[in-house]
Amino acid sequence: MIPDLRTPILGTLPESQATTPIEIENEVAAEFTLRFAREASQTRRQILRRGRPTMRKFAGLVVLIALCAGANWAQTKKPVAKSPRPATADAIKKLEQDWLDAAKASDADRLGAILADDWRGLDSDGRAESKKSYIENYKSGKSKLESFDFGAMDVKVLGTVAVVQGSDTEKSSADGQDTSGKYYWMDVFANRKGKWVVVRSMTSEMLK
Repeated sequence: MIPDLRTPILGTLPESQATTPIEIENEVAAEFTLRFAREASQTRRQILRRGRPTMRKFAGLVVLIALCAGANWAQTKKPVAKSPRPATADAIKKLEQDWLDAAKASDADRLGAILADDWRGLDSDGRAESKKSYIENYKSGKSKLESFDFGAMDVKVLGTVAVVQGSDTEKSSADGQDTSGKYYWMDVFANRKGKWVVVRSMTSEMLK
């Protein structure tokens, strides 16, 4: 009653629409499972009549079914893609470093490449600033950054958007007034045509 599994099973399948190797293997596994279900009840009756020898055949069938199912699963399992987020986070942190390096050097071209054209910033006094006015202030010397030290930065990547929370301790001035201190800030970056640029910023000074 145990079927001869050496016989090619594809010849016993009903007419199929399968066209790819994986689809054919899926049907083969399904047919083996169906055979197993049909033969299980008949084998059980044989076990009662004939005893242990038939049980060994039954066990062999179970092992064969498991092997076929395992092989099918192994071939259809897709590899897990590695996340690009750690590399993206590092790139964003480097942009933060480049940004303050450019501000310290009053480099208008470098600042212009990091800030999006529609960038808007909100300083610790609640004043809004555009890309044009921000760069002009550093270019003219109205805003100055003499030195800075970054604290920890946390980067959250959300597809084509990245949010950065961080801090820095700096020696700076604006309009001739000393603005040195420790600042906490949040920047929002967007990936536009394969390039990360900052689109929004907000800064808050730590109370002394």
